[in-house]
Amino acid sequence: TVLIDAVVEQVHEIQRCDGTAVLLPMPLLPALNTDAQGYVDVYCAIIDQCRGCGPLIVHWLGEQFMPALEGYFPDDAFLRVMRHDPGTVRAAQLSLLDANRERNLRTSIAETDQLMLTGDDYNFGALMTDDHTVHRTVAFGDRQVPLGDFSHALLGIFGAIAGPASIAMRAMAAGRHDDAAVILQSCEALG
Repeated sequence: TVLIDAVVEQVHEIQRCDGTAVLLPMPLLPALNTDAQGYVDVYCAIIDQCRGCGPLIVHWLGEQFMPALEGYFPDDAFLRVMRHDPGTVRAAQLSLLDANRERNLRTSIAETDQLMLTGDDYNFGALMTDDHTVHRTVAFGDRQVPLGDFSHALLGIFGAIAGPASIAMRAMAAGRHDDAAVILQSCEALG
């Protein structure tokens, strides 16, 4: 409960400052050989205590970035967490460097109107421009955000490619998705 209480306290402080809280991976869970149900229990306890305080994002960081996270979200734990309270957990950020896995999970969470935010430094261009068709808009806090068969961006490499990324985002906003894809995919090598 100490871990849960600490995360809840941080979430409430972030939300008190009008921020959007990202539930970062907890290396303690794989270190304790936590099973799938244990992950679900921990995350759901956090989500339940943060309900009504604003949207939450669940971040799944792969072991490529932090070896201590090997085996994170075993079995179907991730989808069970995402489906626990889609009104509170509005998005997931995946940093797994596995574009096909992200696409599959993106399709699954879209069924409950949740967004996928890519943290994939290698494939972000393709993931963001897979299919530019907006199927509908969904609430994320007090904003309406497009939902379709594409990932939104939330990744550190955008700091290094701010210039071309902003041009690509303007191209997407203007409906020039092919131009945006060329720009973003040309930046993937830097990732």
